[in-house]
Amino acid sequence: MKKFLLLKQSDRLAAIQLVSAELKISPVIIEKDLWVTGDI
Repeated sequence: MKKFLLLKQSDRLAAIQLVSAELKISPVIIEKDLWVTGDI
């Protein structure tokens, strides 16, 4: 499993929609930043 800091919180909603739709993995909010976990 990999973990990435993806985007700033200002782009969080768009990022969540993007990773959910395209990568089919669950984004995780950690300390006001967006991390994505899964096989990328």
